[in-house]
Amino acid sequence: MSADAGDKEWAKRLRQMYLGGERLKPAQIAMASAALDEVWSGGRCAPRVSEEA
Repeated sequence: MSADAGDKEWAKRLRQMYLGGERLKPAQIAMASAALDEVWSGGRCAPRVSEEA
């Protein structure tokens, strides 16, 4: 997968669904949150914190 912004539109759509309260499969959450480098939990999304800091 390339780093073009359009390649992650699927993940952004899933984020909107997740934030809108739709129930997603755990695999959808895991793949989309990883693609956007975020953590999705409890109906919220936050940037993933690097352990290097």
